[in-house]
Amino acid sequence: IALEFGEKPDDHPLTRVTGPVVHRILLTIQAVVAAPLVEEILFRGLLLGWLLRGASRPEEQRVWCVLSVAVAYPLITAWGAIGPAVFAVLLGAGWVALQHVVRNPRTVGAVYASAAVFATIHSSVWPSPVPLFVLGLGLGWVTARTNGVVAAVVVHALFNAVSVLFVLSGGAK
Repeated sequence: IALEFGEKPDDHPLTRVTGPVVHRILLTIQAVVAAPLVEEILFRGLLLGWLLRGASRPEEQRVWCVLSVAVAYPLITAWGAIGPAVFAVLLGAGWVALQHVVRNPRTVGAVYASAAVFATIHSSVWPSPVPLFVLGLGLGWVTARTNGVVAAVVVHALFNAVSVLFVLSGGAK
């Protein structure tokens, strides 16, 4: 995706891990255990839960507020980079378009907004936010369906485990 915008994809910090095996082990624990647990509690447990408790109107102010932050963040932090700017604009346009086709805008809006924030928080390594937005949608849907974050933590951990195994096996070179 980054190459389509004329940009070279950023190197992920995992690709630069060197030194003793213990560094790789600690990084794997961080990526497969700590990050999914903390991020799911924050993004799906707290943020998504707060958004779902909002008013049922399609123009829900909480969703619009969170989406505004999600769109503004990559525009501000990646000033001058075309990929994150296009991603931010597409997030906003996608939500506007989605509102016209969904039957339950409150749940969909809450899941969409939490996924957008999840993706943009990871925008330091471009083009990571694009697939992470899709992951965030899935994790939000799982959380809304199960009324809890346990399943989302497990799915997130499995996603990160596959990514870590790929990178540590030399697949990202």
